Amino acid sequence: MSAQHEPLETMKRKRLTDGRGQMLYMGKRAVVKIMSILMCSVLLGGCWDYKGMDELTIVAGIAIDLDQEDPEMYVVTFEIVDMATSSEKTDIKSKLLETRGKTITEAMFNANRKLQTNMYFGNAELLVLSRQLVEEKGLDPVLDPFFRDNGIRDNMYIMVSGNKTAKEILAPTEKIISFYIQKTLSEVNFAATSTRPCELYQVYNMIEENTTDLALPVVFISGKEAKDIGLEGLALFSGSKKIGDLNNRDTSYYLLTASGLNGGSFELSTQAKDGGDKKYIAFVDRQSIPSHDFTFDGDRFTLTVKIEMIVSIVEFFGDWGEMDKALIGQLEKNIAEMLSQETRRVIQSIQSEYGIDIVGFACKIHNKNPTLWKEVQDNWREYLKNAEVQVDCSVLIDDAGLIKKY
Repeated sequence: MSAQHEPLETMKRKRLTDGRGQMLYMGKRAVVKIMSILMCSVLLGGCWDYKGMDELTIVAGIAIDLDQEDPEMYVVTFEIVDMATSSEKTDIKSKLLETRGKTITEAMFNANRKLQTNMYFGNAELLVLSRQLVEEKGLDPVLDPFFRDNGIRDNMYIMVSGNKTAKEILAPTEKIISFYIQKTLSEVNFAATSTRPCELYQVYNMIEENTTDLALPVVFISGKEAKDIGLEGLALFSGSKKIGDLNNRDTSYYLLTASGLNGGSFELSTQAKDGGDKKYIAFVDRQSIPSHDFTFDGDRFTLTVKIEMIVSIVEFFGDWGEMDKALIGQLEKNIAEMLSQETRRVIQSIQSEYGIDIVGFACKIHNKNPTLWKEVQDNWREYLKNAEVQVDCSVLIDDAGLIKKY
């Protein structure tokens, strides 16, 4: 064998192909050089996709509606931070950019075509969906591109518009509406008894788990000149589509069962039997902790909710008697009975009217007894409608708002 020829097997091990399928041969030194170059390019390359602030359009919030003239078209409105008109002497304001598309992705690409810079979603705090959209199309086709895009924040808040359109929520004012609503939602105590914030990743998890049904907060605006932002109740979903609403009052009792509260006020009132003056107390929830359980007799579920609650009395009106230890004990009992009755009423009304589980009983069954869940999951909604609900609330008054004598 000639010295200038290598064994065939050695040549095969060194063989590579180019893009056209032609054979290339490479020695060990060449391989080492190429690997060194590749390593250097990785270590020294820096942020290959870096863009300066002057090359970006910052998106604060997104609103999605259906086109009234063509229901197959989406109308996507972006609230954009208006850096051009902002200065050190004025507050940063926003402006709206509206686009259309047969898909959400197409609408976003159409938005980029209108701009001289790329849209940046790293600061997008809010996604508002119209009632018509979630009732007719549902969430699946709308949220899918948001789940897939790694440039979208997974903790973006999702809400349903209480007005006719979602775009109305983002109409410009003296402040950036998306940031303002996000701040309101993040301060849970502020809206503890009127709504329940829901973030993008939470919606994704609930859809994937397919156990607990979805309830999204409802936002609305009022006022002609100065916009007043309100959070009122929840939009109820069966699967992907909105099927109903829960008002503010009932939302308070639902939240006691679902996740507990750390703030929010309630009222206990009674009417004198002789038709005398009404007497009432207003109390604030300092802390409430719910727990769920169930039993199954082979045909029917019994769903149990236990709530432990610490409250403070903030108003005390009427002839209740002297605020002593005996009265405190009686009020604790009366409050517990009232909360148990109202909470049970709300849970049962949601079950019977909509046949959905927004409390999380299905999740409890799935986690505690996976075998049972496999047996009942296909007919869970029927089981849910026929289930017996038991609510047991215990209350401790830790502050009566008076100098204690007991």
